[in-house]
Formats: sequence, C-alpha cells, structure tokens
Amino acid sequence: MAKIADLIDTDYFMLTYGDGLGDVDVASQLKTLADSDLGGLVTGVHPTSRYGELGVGDDGIVTNFAEKPPSEGWVSGGFFAFRRSFLDLVPQDEPEHFFERGPAQTLAHQRRLGLFPHSGFWMGMDTFREYTALNEMWASGEAPWKIW
Repeated sequence: MAKIADLIDTDYFMLTYGDGLGDVDVASQLKTLADSDLGGLVTGVHPTSRYGELGVGDDGIVTNFAEKPPSEGWVSGGFFAFRRSFLDLVPQDEPEHFFERGPAQTLAHQRRLGLFPHSGFWMGMDTFREYTALNEMWASGEAPWKIW
C-alpha cells in the first residue's frame, strides 16, 4: 500500500482483498465512514460454515443438527473504507508488511476501526469448491453480487 499512497489524492478511499464477492453497499459504507469520527470501516459478515454443526448435550446425545449454519461471530468480508489519514499508519520502509498485522491492527487498538455489518450475500473464494460454486451461480444468471 505504501507504493500507491502518493496516488491517493482523496479524503477517503476503499480497498478489497479481491477474493470475496458480495452485494455490499459500498456507497453506504463510504457515507457511514464520512459521517463518523472513525479512521476506517471493515465490512463484517457471518459466513456460512462449510460443515454441518451438531448441538450435543452433556449426555453425548445430539440435540440439534444444522447443515452449514452461518457463523455466530463477525469475520472480515474484505471490503474496507478508510480516511486518507490511515495511510500515515502504513510503514513506508516495509514493502512486505501485512496490512492486517500492521496498520489495520493499529487502527483497531486505537478504537478507530468500525464495523460495517453486512447481512446480504457474501462468499469467499478461497477454495476450488467456492470457485466452482461462484462460477456456477454466474453461469446460471443467479449471481447475487451482480447488482448492476
């Protein structure tokens, strides 16, 4: 990010990892940031588990069987909005720094990184299974992230 910092000449900018698809309202995310005192917002999602989840009682008896339920906690959906001042946290002399372990973590520790909750469609494309599923959605015309 340090290599492109001088090319960002706006008060706000957005970025994404590029390995997840969603129908995230990024315009609303940017407006939410602009209306706040925060330094940045990360889109939070509840991804669907890849596995069925079992509820088990103390007696070892299965009490619930949920096929691929959404996770309880938030995970990063990989869509970010930042104020330009965020770039001041990016090390200029470490071209291989990790965004998550450096500037994003610093912003979180400063309590200046907000959650932009997203309950719509989101799916990562980290495995061949996900790649196949997303391409099948696209081919069938049922791509929820295609909002244009």
